[in-house]
Amino acid sequence: MKQKALLEAITGKSKITNSDIMNPLDTRSKKDDIDMSNAPNTDLLTNYLKNYNKIVNHEDKSKLSNNSHLQTRNDEYLQHTKQKPISPYELKRGSLIPAVLIGGINSELPGNIIAQVRENVYDTVTGNHLLIPQGSKLVGVYGFGVQYGQTRVVIAFNSIVFPDGQTLNIGSMNGTDQEGYSGFADQVDNHYFKIFGSAFLLGMLSGEINIENGKVTFISGHQGFNTSQTVLEQTAGQMIRKNLNIAPTIKIRSGYRFNIFVTKDMILEPLKQNP
Repeated sequence: MKQKALLEAITGKSKITNSDIMNPLDTRSKKDDIDMSNAPNTDLLTNYLKNYNKIVNHEDKSKLSNNSHLQTRNDEYLQHTKQKPISPYELKRGSLIPAVLIGGINSELPGNIIAQVRENVYDTVTGNHLLIPQGSKLVGVYGFGVQYGQTRVVIAFNSIVFPDGQTLNIGSMNGTDQEGYSGFADQVDNHYFKIFGSAFLLGMLSGEINIENGKVTFISGHQGFNTSQTVLEQTAGQMIRKNLNIAPTIKIRSGYRFNIFVTKDMILEPLKQNP
C-alpha cells in the first residue's frame, strides 16, 4: 500500500506500465501496455524513479544553459535600439536653452524664480525651425539646504510661458552656468564678521583685549583665569566649530546669464519667424 500511495503521489496514477518506465513524463495511455498495478514491484518503481530523475535533471540543465546564454547576451548588448525622431520639430535631450535671470536669489529661504529666454531656440536636427522664441518666460524653484563650504545653489525650472500665452510643463530641468557647471554661483556670504566680531567683543569684556590710543593689545595669561587657554582663544575655537553648522548665504543677482540643460526630448510647434 505504501508503494501504491507513493506512486500516486509522484505520477498521479494508481498503476504503472512498461511504457511509463521508458518515458516517465509521457502521460498518454497505450493499449498494448502491460498492466502491472495488481502486483506492485519495488524494482519496477525504482526503475521508474531513476528514469524520471534523469529526464527532469536533463531538462533543468538545458534550461539553465539557455538562461546562462541569454544572460550573457543581455550583458553584451544594449537593451534599446536606435530610434527615429517622431517629429521634425524636436528639441533633443542635451540641448541648451540660453536664459537670463530676472529676479534675484537668496538661499536663506526657498522660493520661486523667473527667468527669460535670451536667444531663439531652434530644432536640433536641422536648426531651421523656431521652437522657443526669445523673450519666453521660464518659471522655476530653488532650495535653501546650503551646506558649509558650498558656493553654488541648485536651480530647477518646471515650465515655459510662450509670448502667445501658451505654457509647457518641462518637468524639472536644472540650470547650469555658461561654462556647463551645475547650479549658479555669484556672491557668497560666510558670515565671518558676525562670528569673529562676537569673539573680539567677548575678549574685550574679559580684559584680554586692550584698546588704547588707537592700538589693540592682546593680553595673554590673564590672572583671572586658571586655564591654559585665554577666553578669546576658547571662544574663537567654539565659534569656528559652530561655524561648521552655519550655512553660508548664496546670492544670485538679477541679470545672471545661464543655460537650461534639456533632459528629455521635447516636441514643439514651429513658430513663424519675423522676416
